[in-house]
Amino acid sequence: MQIHQPREPHSVFPHLTVVLLAPGITWDIYKELLISLVSFFFMGFRVLFLLLWVDIYI
Repeated sequence: MQIHQPREPHSVFPHLTVVLLAPGITWDIYKELLISLVSFFFMGFRVLFLLLWVDIYI
């Protein structure tokens, strides 16, 4: 059996990641802040209902 060998050396992976992800990056800071605030809000509710589910009343 042969051991799997990648086509590219491991030292190229960080550069390859930047090159492949760079076209999809958007720098709309207001959109990023809105998404982070909404996710923060829903994560808070998730923790609240998890605590209530395991009978930890706050």
